Amino acid sequence: LTAVRQEYSGQVYAKMDADVSGGAVITVRPGAFAGDEAGGAGGAVEEKAADVPAVGRKYLETVAAEVGDVDITKSEVLLSIGRGIESEDNLEVAFDLAKIMGADVSCSRPIVDSKWLEHARQVGTSGQTVKPKVYMAMGISGAFQHLGGLKGNPFIVAVNKNPKAPIFQVADVGIVGDILEIMPEMQEKLEEMKG
Repeated sequence: LTAVRQEYSGQVYAKMDADVSGGAVITVRPGAFAGDEAGGAGGAVEEKAADVPAVGRKYLETVAAEVGDVDITKSEVLLSIGRGIESEDNLEVAFDLAKIMGADVSCSRPIVDSKWLEHARQVGTSGQTVKPKVYMAMGISGAFQHLGGLKGNPFIVAVNKNPKAPIFQVADVGIVGDILEIMPEMQEKLEEMKG
């Protein structure tokens, strides 16, 4: 089996060969590629009963997967927030700007770890894989774990106080500044443009 995977925030592709003659477990991140359309193969479906003894196993409970109020994997425009938002009280600024932009709000892991937003909104290797057309990285440093959740070739706009933040190396447009000052300014300008 030959597989290709992204490394270094998608900057490099590594080709890996593996001997799977003894079996293998292969995982693919959700959203990594589009599934095939159902083609109606026309084969017969046969149900077979499996009698598997429950030795060494005990049912505990069924836990439903977390469902967010938005599916960021289908968003064309994402406004993603990171530590630069500073406090949960400032989330409203991001949601207001996203609304006028027609964007959905996503985030980096520290925001989820702080329980300010649900995991369904997290972009990155431990979150969702997204493929937007436009990605606004607000107060996100650009760690490779976060960038690993970006697929395709989105137009990236980055705003960060740190001029050496790694996000600027992958951004199409970079603004060095405080998102808590810049986001309200952006919203004001967009409202003026919409008249």
